[in-house]
Amino acid sequence: MLGAGWFNFAEGIINHHLLQIHHVNPVSPNRLFFDLDYVDRMADLSERQTKLKKKIGLSAQLT
Repeated sequence: MLGAGWFNFAEGIINHHLLQIHHVNPVSPNRLFFDLDYVDRMADLSERQTKLKKKIGLSAQLT
């Protein structure tokens, strides 16, 4: 699971914004809101994953 946030964050920016391939909620008149919310959630997940990797790496070095 570690790394999925980074992949989805990049996928969200590339597919939803740059290429306009698909949207999170294509039937909504507020597609941009849903797309940006998705990217924001994936950025948060990526940050949490990075912190978890550092914590696991640190605890592995101490034991």
